Amino acid sequence: ENGVEDDREALCLVDFGLAKPYPGSEPMDAGKGSAEWSSIRSADGGVRRPEDDLEALAWVLLYGLFGSLPWVPVLSAAYAEWSVDEHREAVLRQVKRMKVQLLDYVGTGCIAQQSGWDLGGLDWQRFAETPRDLYQFFRVCQTEVKPPQRPDYAALAALLGYDGSLTPMGAEQQDRRGWGEDVAPLV
Repeated sequence: ENGVEDDREALCLVDFGLAKPYPGSEPMDAGKGSAEWSSIRSADGGVRRPEDDLEALAWVLLYGLFGSLPWVPVLSAAYAEWSVDEHREAVLRQVKRMKVQLLDYVGTGCIAQQSGWDLGGLDWQRFAETPRDLYQFFRVCQTEVKPPQRPDYAALAALLGYDGSLTPMGAEQQDRRGWGEDVAPLV
């Protein structure tokens, strides 16, 4: 739920449905969770890591910037047969390829046509406008950190615009102002 009637300016992004302790959790099937937002690494199954959650946040931010992601129509069509293992696994591999290709395109500005690039009819060129800091955020999330180390949260926050000079309350107030000025008029 994104807010309630009394607080329309509040954006809530919380989903603990697949929360597991880390380190120490068991591997998770690649089909668990929302493939729209899941990390590239999670498409292979295995133990989910904090970096996977951060990459999922980056996919949500990219969706917010462009209003769609190339694999959303692919997944929408595939969910009718999601219970068929072979079908689900093939679609997850396709979505993983699309995510890798999109980030390669954003990083290099060109696309290898021979790689089977298909954005489901979307204009892929618009993703060239992905902010460089968001692209770097993706790349930092894909760096494997060995437990007990954690991702460099300060560096990730800086890539999203946090300069370290604000208190948590000051940062929250700045975010609310930005939301009210830039986002709320659009919804």
